[in-house]
Formats: sequence, structure tokens, C-alpha cells
Amino acid sequence: DEARALLEKTPRSTYMNLACCDATKAVVFELTPRSVGVREPEGPVLRCTNHFELPGLSTGVECRRFHTLGERIAA
Repeated sequence: DEARALLEKTPRSTYMNLACCDATKAVVFELTPRSVGVREPEGPVLRCTNHFELPGLSTGVECRRFHTLGERIAA
């Protein structure tokens, strides 16, 4: 919550994914100049590539690397 609050009040001029974690939680912040989206792990591992996955930020084009990571983690 502290990280999100800090990111929301910090000016942003680019698009990026930022993985953050502490001893109890891990998230990916999907950052744009206008928004701060938060994506939580789907299962025991937090996957992150250089593509947005959140609805409204994703381009709708499948990121094969993201899905491959999920497949390899599940195996």
C-alpha cells in the first residue's frame, strides 16, 4: 500500500512494469503516465514480462513469454 501511494503521487513520463515485494506480499505495478495498475500473483509465483496484462492496459495481443512462464512454473 505504501509503494502504491508513493507511485501514485510521483510524476511518471513513461510506461513500465515494476515488480515489488516484501516479506508478505508481491505485486507488479503496471505504470503509465496516467495510471498505476496493480497485478497480484496468479498462484504461488508472480510472473512479469515487459507487457501489460491488466484489463484496460493490455493491448489484447497475447504475450507468449508470459504464458510460457506460467506453463513452466506449473510443470
